[in-house]
Amino acid sequence: VGPLTSTYLTHCLCNHLTAFGSDFQFFVAPNSLNILSALQGFANIGENPSVVITIGVLFGLYLVAVIWARWEDKKDVSKVGATVLKGAGRNSQSYQVQVFTGTRANAGTSSQVFLVLKGERGQSGPHVLEDKTRITFKQGAVDTFVVTSPLPLGPIQSAHIWHNNIGPYPSWFLEQVIVTDLQEDAKHVFLCKSWLAVEEGDGKVDREIYKATDKDLTRF
Repeated sequence: VGPLTSTYLTHCLCNHLTAFGSDFQFFVAPNSLNILSALQGFANIGENPSVVITIGVLFGLYLVAVIWARWEDKKDVSKVGATVLKGAGRNSQSYQVQVFTGTRANAGTSSQVFLVLKGERGQSGPHVLEDKTRITFKQGAVDTFVVTSPLPLGPIQSAHIWHNNIGPYPSWFLEQVIVTDLQEDAKHVFLCKSWLAVEEGDGKVDREIYKATDKDLTRF
């Protein structure tokens, strides 16, 4: 505090805040940057290589994370959408079939899965539920297919589903199947909640599951 200090004002002798405290200083210029001087620091990397190594490792980890994330994105894209199976033709009746594999351990299957839809007016031929571009019926997966029938089947009453019990892990736990008539926009739910496996449950790999009632759908 300077000698001119009174009860009405303070005489400050400090000079380190002059640029900020002045009424006429609205902009404080940034420190100057000498690029050439900064680049000269790279000539002495050998004296302190740990900084460069750390930056290199972090950058490498970043690249690995980007590649992994992109790979996972491609896997997710491949899971989206329905697999359209070969059918009877343009004027045939189309049905969307959603197959829910259970979430319990080893619920997925390597077997080939087959399906026959049975309605009030008839039944479809056997359909092979497969997709050559991706692995289907994995644990917790929902696989969607579009199958066709030459003639309308009417309201679907049951679904006959089975597999050929081949591959390294043939056992399969089927949670449910949802069939939607794409022309009538009618949805039918078929609950299974059973193993299709030789060594699990009742040992059967063949099930005929019937349309669930409202009571079945509200039962926990």
